[in-house]
Amino acid sequence: MAYRAARVDHPLVGVALSREVCLSLQLSALGLNSHEVAERLGLEPATVRRHIREATVVLGATSKLEAVIRALQLGLISVPPPKQRPSTESGVGSSAP
Repeated sequence: MAYRAARVDHPLVGVALSREVCLSLQLSALGLNSHEVAERLGLEPATVRRHIREATVVLGATSKLEAVIRALQLGLISVPPPKQRPSTESGVGSSAP
C-alpha cells in the first residue's frame, strides 16, 4: 500500500506531520505495537519506530504515549470512542436483598 507524502498541519501550533507518521501514531493509539502497525501499513517495523520518533520530536514529547496524547489533543489524529459494555444493573444475578 503506497502513501502520498501529504502533510497534516495544525495551523495554530505550526505542527506538521506526514500522513504515514499520523497513521503510525493513530494505530499506536489503538494499542498496536510497531510490528502490528508495520503489518497494517505495509512498512518495516523500523520505519514505524522512526515515524514515532519523528512525531515525538516534532510534538515536543518525551515518549510515544505523550506523542499520541499530544496528537490527539491537537486533532492531528483521532480514535473511535470505546464501545459500551452491556449494563449489569438488570438485577439478574444480583446478591442484593
